[in-house]
Amino acid sequence: MNDKTEKDVINFIRKIVLDKNPEYIYLNFIGGEPTLHTDKMIRIMAACNKLNKSFYFSAVSNGTFGNIKKIEELLHLGLNDYFITLDGAQKDHDKYRVYESGMGSFSTIIRNLKRIQEKFPEIKIKLNSNLNDDNKNHVTELLDVLEEKEIKYPLVFSKVISTANGKFDKTIEDNDSFWYIAHKQAIHRGYKFKPYGREINLACMMKQTNCYIIGADGFLFSCIEAVGMNEFRQAHINDYGSAMFEIIRSQAQNIGYAYDTCASCTFLPNCDGGCYYKRSHDDFKCPKTDFKNNGLMIIKEIFEVKS
Repeated sequence: MNDKTEKDVINFIRKIVLDKNPEYIYLNFIGGEPTLHTDKMIRIMAACNKLNKSFYFSAVSNGTFGNIKKIEELLHLGLNDYFITLDGAQKDHDKYRVYESGMGSFSTIIRNLKRIQEKFPEIKIKLNSNLNDDNKNHVTELLDVLEEKEIKYPLVFSKVISTANGKFDKTIEDNDSFWYIAHKQAIHRGYKFKPYGREINLACMMKQTNCYIIGADGFLFSCIEAVGMNEFRQAHINDYGSAMFEIIRSQAQNIGYAYDTCASCTFLPNCDGGCYYKRSHDDFKCPKTDFKNNGLMIIKEIFEVKS
């Protein structure tokens, strides 16, 4: 994001606040790696805080962090919530998340988590482990490391989603039960988390009227997974307030479900025919079996353990 777009983003947020007068604004920084651009984050957050509204700041990070002092500065401005990804245990994680030198980042992340847990207990961190065919059988190894290092942050598991440019050959199919198995293993280790399915309609940002996904170029996108893709690109933030801006936005929010056969499905209100982004570039697969057998089962498991 260049300096001009940064100023445009601040002005866009200011316009939203003045126009809609929201009681609460949730602002999430995501990349790429947002902590590589902490100066921009600091300037945006400082400008937001001057608006005298209730802002809640969070960031999605790879957990490597460059400067612990910057974390302290971000915390002072109100950023106390991070979502950090571990792609499984070390041998699996270090296949995918490496430095330019080729060295894996797992050890660095674990060390940083420990430091933040001790130095900044007020910071809330949620750990996410992306499940794929490489690491789905090694969940217990990741749990062992977290337990050994006494890292007590909440843990969730997600299934990797392929991109439109190419299918990730390690993607787990929607009817695979490993999402359920992973959470079950974590539950019985005493971990607290809020499992979710990415296809659930109510959680889809594409359907939220007051949700804005801003790309680094200042354009809005209708799906967080599709930033940079022309078919998901909406108006520019500088067009806010124009009739065309509202028309383009409403088109994405009114996208219907996948096939006519979905209309008679009792599970339709939950999934709306599945993830629009996924079915826009992949063969349609009904997620009903996965949600019924695994999503509902994991909820049952939570209540059983708590009781």
